[in-house]
Amino acid sequence: MNSHVIPIAHSEKDENPNGHFFQMKGKIFPKRFRFLAVTSSMSKAAPQFTADSDLHSHISDAVQQLNSEITDDNPATPYLATYNKMFYLFDEAYQRNLKLVQFCREMNSVVIVNANKISDILKYTTENRNILETLKSEYDKAKLQLELSQTGESETREELINLRKQYLEIKKALQPSEEVHKELERNEQIVSDIHEQIETTNQLLNDIQSDQIWFQNEIDRMETDLQNCEDQILTTIEEKNQTKEDIKIIENKIENFSDEKESKINPIEEKRKNVNELQQINNDMMVQIQSMKMENSNIRQKNSKHPNKLRELKKFTQGNIDKKIFLDNQIKKISQNIIDFNNQDVNLSQDYESNLAEYTRLYNQHMKNQQEKAELMEKSRQMRLQLINLQFLMTKKANDNKTNNRVLMQEKVEASNQRKEFQEEIFLSHKMNNMTNNITTETTHKKQSLARMKEKISKLNSEIYAKTIETNDIQTKILNIHENVENGIIENNNLLEKHKYLKTRIDQQTELIDKLVQEKMQFKRQFEKTRNEQSELQSQYDQLVSSIEMMTDKIDKIIEDTKMSKVMKVEANITSESLDKMKTTALEGIEASRNATQKLQAEQRSLTRVLEETDRNHTLHVKEYHIVVNNLEMLKSQLDIKKRQSEQLKSEIDSGEAYRQKSEKLFNENMKQIFKLQDELKAKQKRTAELEKKVDHVIDLQNEEKRFIDMLAIERKRKMTLYGLFNSKIHITPSMITGAVDNETVLQHQYYLNLNQRIVDAMNTLEGLQKTRDELQKKLDTMKERMCNFTVDQVKDYIQTYNENLKEKEKEIAKYQELLRGNLNEAAHKREKNEAARLQVSQRKSIAQSLKQSNRELRNELESFITEPSVVMYPESSPRLKNMSRVPSLTIHQNRGKFADLPPVKIHSQRYRHKSPAPKIKMPKPMASPRYNYNRYALK
Repeated sequence: MNSHVIPIAHSEKDENPNGHFFQMKGKIFPKRFRFLAVTSSMSKAAPQFTADSDLHSHISDAVQQLNSEITDDNPATPYLATYNKMFYLFDEAYQRNLKLVQFCREMNSVVIVNANKISDILKYTTENRNILETLKSEYDKAKLQLELSQTGESETREELINLRKQYLEIKKALQPSEEVHKELERNEQIVSDIHEQIETTNQLLNDIQSDQIWFQNEIDRMETDLQNCEDQILTTIEEKNQTKEDIKIIENKIENFSDEKESKINPIEEKRKNVNELQQINNDMMVQIQSMKMENSNIRQKNSKHPNKLRELKKFTQGNIDKKIFLDNQIKKISQNIIDFNNQDVNLSQDYESNLAEYTRLYNQHMKNQQEKAELMEKSRQMRLQLINLQFLMTKKANDNKTNNRVLMQEKVEASNQRKEFQEEIFLSHKMNNMTNNITTETTHKKQSLARMKEKISKLNSEIYAKTIETNDIQTKILNIHENVENGIIENNNLLEKHKYLKTRIDQQTELIDKLVQEKMQFKRQFEKTRNEQSELQSQYDQLVSSIEMMTDKIDKIIEDTKMSKVMKVEANITSESLDKMKTTALEGIEASRNATQKLQAEQRSLTRVLEETDRNHTLHVKEYHIVVNNLEMLKSQLDIKKRQSEQLKSEIDSGEAYRQKSEKLFNENMKQIFKLQDELKAKQKRTAELEKKVDHVIDLQNEEKRFIDMLAIERKRKMTLYGLFNSKIHITPSMITGAVDNETVLQHQYYLNLNQRIVDAMNTLEGLQKTRDELQKKLDTMKERMCNFTVDQVKDYIQTYNENLKEKEKEIAKYQELLRGNLNEAAHKREKNEAARLQVSQRKSIAQSLKQSNRELRNELESFITEPSVVMYPESSPRLKNMSRVPSLTIHQNRGKFADLPPVKIHSQRYRHKSPAPKIKMPKPMASPRYNYNRYALK
């Protein structure tokens, strides 16, 4: 069968579209790419493909044809299994690529859907804005109408007040003074109520100040807690860096130790024990390194939370950019990231294929190097056996043939040559070990590159996940905007209802005004009647005065006539006396009438003054009324604001307590972690101390090795001297030792006897060492068989399990990151709330100061009004003073209806003037604060 090589068609991204091959040991191998060795029946040209699916189907068909056509007799059968494995890996990579493409398409569709949603939401927000603008315009119109209605009401109130004045003046002239006492009592009650209101306002201000101090203390405490958390984060980061440095130092020590171990391997049998001990130490060190790595990974997972917190806090301090532009940029970045992700996926697939090819090549080289190493080890073992046999023969020949010096010298020369060859072979084995180490390092670098690529993929996945989280946050914000719009609509509806209520109230007030106008007309009629009666009385009075004057004139004429007549003197005297009496009575009546007219004129003047003063006081009271009404409105608005603030503060306090509890839990957890880290550091310090002891032990072993080399040199010299004694052929006996004169000869004889005993002991130990060597050799053979049986599938399984573990760890890290983001967002919201609370506290301070000033002004005005009333002067002989004892003061009666808010007006006389206490204004108590609770009540 003539075998032909057909190159597989490459994709569009391959560099060389045609395959290149080379021949080695009579077999065809690919230089860079895949190939197919098939029979001559498949000798066709390379087809052209339009898609990856066509290429995959063509390759699968070719593999099936190969499996069907190649038989067991064909020399290409041993390569078919590896080729099938390569095709299996290729198929897995192809399916993964298909899954990634599907995932990218799904992500694109999700991004498009989210973009459409965002555009719809933006349109909806613009519509809502237009609706709000229209509602604002309508609200402004309603406000204008309300202001107009309020001005009309104020005018009607003024008219009603004037009518009340007139009504009260008429009523005072007609009715007795019992109602005046009642009105005075009512006014005193109102004044007491005003005093109580002022006291309640002062209490409220004190409570607000205490609440403000408490909130400031809480804010300071929260800031201190945040600073402590930041300090803890910094300390944990420093501990992490210290642990990293310790790990690096330990790894460097381990590397140095491994280098020293490899450099100090010698073929001497006596040092095998030391080598075994070093292997045990190395195993212990590897176990410790693994434990340290696990601990390092745990520490990294724990400390990965803190830098994220710091970064997010820095981002929070930098400020917030406009969200609309941010969202647009994010959508563009997501689309670009998806495109980059697709490109990276393609590059990763290419790198994965190239890395697989290089991995297979390195694995084959590694297996070859292991085989060569095994061969060299067998050769070295044979050479060692030869050395041992030669040494044994040398001892036998030395005992048997003492005289054959030349033969011994030749054997020594041969032994030295064999030792040199053995050392050269050991040097070659070291080189092979270095080659294997280089290959293992290359494989580790490739694995690290694969791990880096996987980390990049995981980072991209995490970025996509973060972008999805951000889109969800945007959706939640949009929902909050919708809720705010709905709340605004509800508030507008409430305002419209209030407007309707005000309209109904205005209608009722107009009806009342009409009724009052009718009453005014009735009072005018009565007033005209009283004026007519007064005019009639004045006319009657004038007639009486004129009649009295006529009578006086007649009497004077009669007196003159009587004087002239002398006849009627007696009668004239009698009549004159009677007339004088009548004259005196008339004069007294005239004087009384004059006094009465003067009194009436004085009363008229006093009444005009009283009316003028009442007008002035009325204007002052109207102004005060307007001030009180404005203050009432301000207080109501402040009450509403305080209620809202109290509710917000309650929610903030609850959230602050929850955050405090969470922070306490986190603090306790961090402290536990810190204590654990301290314990781990202590354990690591103990381990480092043990490692240092082991290193000192290794150094001692090195020094002992040098000392043994020096001792060997000394023993060689002694052996040479013994060799001279051996050539002299003198048998040494104890008598010779005792009979010897020189000390050197005595020492040489003793050393000779000791050497004989040592040789016997060494032979026994050599047999035991040979047994241990055989056992160790068996163990090595079993380990080599296991290493040879370690296939590519097992390596792949190990890599897959390792990747799965990494994915699980990445998921856990993502969860912790989400938790950290949530905590940071909560902290940001709470900071905003704290700032809002500070602003509210400052506003409260300003409002409290303004209220204090207004209260002081009101007190001063009321005190000035009460302590300086109008004074009416009467003469001492007037009978009006007798009646004033019954009427201590005059008041303007007020209608206790819709306008009960007006304070009463007092006009005291000079004699019955008294000082009234300062008025008290009752404030409506606020809602329950974090530490106080009051009942609501309105102004009385």
